Amino acid sequence: MKIVAGLIFCLFSLSAVVSQTYTLEDLIRIGWENAPQMAAARLDSVAATEGVAATRSEFFPTLSGRVSGSLLADPPAGLKIPAGSFGSGLPPAEVDFSPEAGDFSYQVGLSLQQPLFTWGKLANSLKISYLDSTIAGLNLQKTRKETAREIRKAFALSLFAEQSLSTLREVESVYQEVAADRERSFELGAINREELLQSRLQLVEIQSQVEQAIFTSLIAREQLRILTGLSDLLPEQLQGQLPDSIELVDDIEGEVARVLPDNEELQVLGIQLLQAQTATDIAARTNGPFPDLALQVDLELQGSEFPGTENWDDSWSSSLTITLGTQLTIFDGGRRRNAADIRRVQADQVALGIENQGLILSLNIIRAYEAVVKAQRHLLDTQARLNYVEEQEKNARVSYENELVTREQLLGARILLLTTILEKTSAGFEAETAAADLAFYLTEPLE
Repeated sequence: MKIVAGLIFCLFSLSAVVSQTYTLEDLIRIGWENAPQMAAARLDSVAATEGVAATRSEFFPTLSGRVSGSLLADPPAGLKIPAGSFGSGLPPAEVDFSPEAGDFSYQVGLSLQQPLFTWGKLANSLKISYLDSTIAGLNLQKTRKETAREIRKAFALSLFAEQSLSTLREVESVYQEVAADRERSFELGAINREELLQSRLQLVEIQSQVEQAIFTSLIAREQLRILTGLSDLLPEQLQGQLPDSIELVDDIEGEVARVLPDNEELQVLGIQLLQAQTATDIAARTNGPFPDLALQVDLELQGSEFPGTENWDDSWSSSLTITLGTQLTIFDGGRRRNAADIRRVQADQVALGIENQGLILSLNIIRAYEAVVKAQRHLLDTQARLNYVEEQEKNARVSYENELVTREQLLGARILLLTTILEKTSAGFEAETAAADLAFYLTEPLE
């Protein structure tokens, strides 16, 4: 009874797992939450935001404190004038000009530093930090699109592998029939050994393809597990079909012109150019004839008696120092000028990179569109061939029923139909993959 109950529970659990199905859109949304690259991109964005806060803090004063205690090996003696030292009873009592120091010396200090004028270097540093945050946001957006493309390709690969596996098992079954027929024919002496071995070879080859399809399915689902974080993902849970056709873009050149200004890579390069120009300005105003002006306030307390002891405050003294200072580099061997020149060259390199990247992106989009057009043509060709082969197989079945063709001819027509179905499945996968690459450039995920 317990065994039956356990089996029922297992069947119920399996049914519950399989009942949870996922469409491509579901997996993309889950991937945006769980994909490792998405987590890394979000952390980069958080780090960039924290970088803005860290740079902004440079505008505020810095307050630091210090406390120290020292053991004096030879404490200084105090200065005392005994009573009557000057005659005539003067002084009337002992005068303690400087009390004898103890064995310890204590120091307490506070320092405040505040930059007052930096020739715009702090403001420009903050500007660069804000631009870093913007770049992190663009990289996060690009990662979303890359994640969606990877999930779409893995999803298509899984569908392709499962559909191919189903068809290949049918082909394997037909080849087993062919091999069995030829075994009997060989025993009867109707065919030679070469024809027998040919049927065995064909069966082994198709079994190898079945094994490859099984591994391809496992690989595709493992990719989906990594990208989505779904640990138990079964083929039955994936709801979708490979396309029978693809909608083509009417004006690819117009699409290129439309998407390039919003492309994340080009936007990042544009921001990096602005950062390089800003860094050039910082380098040009560092040292040389552009001295910074800063304020420093120091409060020092020093004594020989530990606070809290009797008359401890008599041994303590204090000092307050207010400093308004600057530093001017008179000669630096050309380092400031060279640093600024390096930044200018880096800015020129980024500007050149923007131009080149625009051309590369345009080329990549056109190539992706070419791949879609070719995949669409291949898809239509295989569909037309499939329609023709289906009719051939239908006629072969009718002819076999009327004893107009042999069983081997019928099985041959069946094999041709199944292999054409495999070609159609492969063409659908090719088309979906090409469409995913083009969509990466032209559309937003789930648009």
